[in-house]
Amino acid sequence: MQNSDQVDTYLMMHQNKFPRTTLTILRAKMLDASDSQWNKVRFSELKEPNTMLLISLFIGRFGIERFIIKRRVSGILKLLICLPAIAAGIACLFLFLMQENEYGKLCLFLFLLGEVCWIADLFLIRRMTREYNYNQINKLLNE
Repeated sequence: MQNSDQVDTYLMMHQNKFPRTTLTILRAKMLDASDSQWNKVRFSELKEPNTMLLISLFIGRFGIERFIIKRRVSGILKLLICLPAIAAGIACLFLFLMQENEYGKLCLFLFLLGEVCWIADLFLIRRMTREYNYNQINKLLNE
């Protein structure tokens, strides 16, 4: 059984790192946690959603942010989509300069597909990071 002031302070300090709807669930589980569970929770490293957004913004085309939050399959898929998209963007530029419209449309389509994946992640990565943090703490509290 944990002190409610300690739990409330912890949650107040880290409330932006969890989904809002899970804070009451976490609070109840933390209040019932043993001392060893509580220590694991207190000293666990949580991912910062805003930092993950910056990572996604600057190098997110390679799916790195997904690997950081342990979403390996979607990270590999994003990598497989975005790497050809980057190459297609470069090829599209050259084809445009050479006025080759036939292949240029295909390259442009592949490039835009990769950009859509990257832009979608800019909107999703903070939520995914909060869910990752919740799952990590939940796992520690259920041990």
